[in-house]
Amino acid sequence: MKLTKVQNRFIKNKNMGFSLMKGKSLTGKTITALHRVINLENNYCLYKDDKVLFLSSNSNELINNNNLYENISKESEFYSLFSLSTRRVEFNLIDSLIKEYSNKYLKLNGLNLELVSFDKGFELLNSVEFNEKMNGFLKKSKVLNKISAEELYNEIMWIKSCNFTKEEYNEVERKGRKYRIIRNSFTREAIYSLKKVYNDLLIDNGFYDIYDETSFAIKYAKENNIQISETEKNSVKLLHGKIGADIAKKKYGVSEEIAKAIEYHTTTNPNMDTLAKIIYVSDKIELNRKTEKYDIEAERKLAKEDLDKAMLLIINDVTKYLIEQGKLIAIESIETRNKLLLNIKGEN
Repeated sequence: MKLTKVQNRFIKNKNMGFSLMKGKSLTGKTITALHRVINLENNYCLYKDDKVLFLSSNSNELINNNNLYENISKESEFYSLFSLSTRRVEFNLIDSLIKEYSNKYLKLNGLNLELVSFDKGFELLNSVEFNEKMNGFLKKSKVLNKISAEELYNEIMWIKSCNFTKEEYNEVERKGRKYRIIRNSFTREAIYSLKKVYNDLLIDNGFYDIYDETSFAIKYAKENNIQISETEKNSVKLLHGKIGADIAKKKYGVSEEIAKAIEYHTTTNPNMDTLAKIIYVSDKIELNRKTEKYDIEAERKLAKEDLDKAMLLIINDVTKYLIEQGKLIAIESIETRNKLLLNIKGEN
């Protein structure tokens, strides 16, 4: 397939932000995307651990995209000084990735929930609780009287997929439906209320749906007044320290000292006491941890000799790695490093 000028511009675009490619079926979107992947692999994966992730929506696409990549790679024009003999592109399914991280979050928070199927979720709209709420809205909404249960269910799913607040849903332009829902109308208020009823029914029946993964973390943080930094917004996995500390206090009644140690074990904090330092260092050097990113044996050896120096070495190693990967560094980590450095120099 001969690529067009527009497709080549997309492939060679140096912008590393979000890009959207649109087109009808069989116009070469997948081929163009795979050429861009190969360009990124050969010219932008500068370090050994750098990789490119290519997501597909179903197994057939996954196999086909992987085979196309193999064929295009053989004829690639993008080889450079950064090219390696080892493959640095990973193909995966969107659903598999969502399931993996959703399960991690559920396990962390002790939530024994099952992923609901479309049919099972749809059945909840026939429940007594949902119909009681629905009947209260029918007298004032012509739209709710006209649309089918499946159309209502799809609207609720759309709200959840966009993670809209009530205010955002009231204002958003809504197209592509055979029915018209006026902005800031009673009907929009009613549908958003029905969405809340559906969410409650999901949890009460031991279920969650595919749109709940991100909303669980955000909702928990807001409800418990957990302050989220810009770094944590961009690296959600750091939040498990703060969320874990909050759960430990409320569910298990741990002391403030232990809660702070749990909270600080991800980003550190200049006010860490001895227990918090021990937890942080132990987490980084535990025997099951294996990494080529840092000299973990040197960290383990120093931990037996001097706790503060071991912490400083670990923070230095992590900071160096984050800089090399072009990732954000938590301000708390920098402040902790500076305090440790000053304390160690003062002792000398």
